[in-house]
Amino acid sequence: MDNQNEDLLTNTPSEQIELKKYELLEKVVEQIPAYLKYFDDKRLKHETPITKLTIWSFVFLIAVVIISSGILVYNKILDSASYTFIIGTLLGYLFGVSKYILNRNDE
Repeated sequence: MDNQNEDLLTNTPSEQIELKKYELLEKVVEQIPAYLKYFDDKRLKHETPITKLTIWSFVFLIAVVIISSGILVYNKILDSASYTFIIGTLLGYLFGVSKYILNRNDE
């Protein structure tokens, strides 16, 4: 430890900053496996058949709405402003529902 303090005294301030950066980087790299395990456990917890079915059913429903609305806009039956409104509404709904789906299993 004293050797490290002596090195800090003999180095320039910029070299001291670089040494501190590398020390911090080593600490961060040591924590990566723990973070990966945490997120993998969390992912496995959410991968239930009901959650997968719910997500795929929402994806299918939204794809049907977007494609059918797109066809109507292409044929000039539906106004493009209405199409934009539909897309915005669906995105807002997705954000709200995804929060419910992902936090449902955390209880």
